[in-house]
Amino acid sequence: MHSVVNIFGCYFTVFLTSADDALWLLPYLVYPSRKARILHGLLFVGSLQAIVFLSYIISLGGHKLVKKYDYIFSVDGDALKSCLAALAAWVVFVCLLVQNIRRRGSRGNGYEHITDVEKGEGARDDMAYSPKTVFFSSFLNSADELCYFPPLLVSSKVSVAELSLGAFLACLTIIFVLSFCLARCRQWVEYNKKMSTLGVLGVLAISLTIEAVRDVIRS
Repeated sequence: MHSVVNIFGCYFTVFLTSADDALWLLPYLVYPSRKARILHGLLFVGSLQAIVFLSYIISLGGHKLVKKYDYIFSVDGDALKSCLAALAAWVVFVCLLVQNIRRRGSRGNGYEHITDVEKGEGARDDMAYSPKTVFFSSFLNSADELCYFPPLLVSSKVSVAELSLGAFLACLTIIFVLSFCLARCRQWVEYNKKMSTLGVLGVLAISLTIEAVRDVIRS
């Protein structure tokens, strides 16, 4: 039961943070060739799985650090992992907050949001429909997940299998919504923009901090 809760937690988190960034994928999902549409969808799913794998590799370094200091200082491993995960989440949150403040201060370039730049670039008539374009665009647009995937894995609150399955289900839902429910999707996305990656990461940092405090008290 705990595993099911973790999977759906990952599913909703990935869906909320990735849905608005996936609008660029729409032209590739309505491409005339059915084979191309399927390939583009699979590449979108594969790119997010690559993000999960990369996050897992990053988290391995965190686990090694935990074992090292657990041996040297004889501190509780779970408490140390929770503290490191919370610290990492807060560091990334502060960095994104500073970046967001700077971005708002430089809106005189004609683009209100960075997504406007993506839309401007993605709206070109000569846009190339190729597997390479879809994969790398998906990977770059999903890079925000690198902000909170590694802390989740380092904290051991979620396993890599649970995160991978949750991300997979989220990708399938996004593809379905973009392909079959676009009219409703656009209205939902405008509302969903309020639920930014910064907000999700802030909630994650707070929850990981609470878990860290609990683990420290128990140890």
